[in-house]
Amino acid sequence: MCAERNALSTMIANGENEVDKVLSVYKDGTVMPPCGACREFMMQLGTTAKKIQILIDNRSFQDKC
Repeated sequence: MCAERNALSTMIANGENEVDKVLSVYKDGTVMPPCGACREFMMQLGTTAKKIQILIDNRSFQDKC
């Protein structure tokens, strides 16, 4: 299981069910998109899942901060 699905599963197990943003980082620090299985899992979280922002570029993310 990927870290993203693990984190989301832990979130659900602790009573949380809303996700705003997801950021996946490779072991070398490179920002990368989550795998297809993780994206599918996110889409099954409910009606607000389509609003989840998947951050794939830390440079554009930093520009917004």
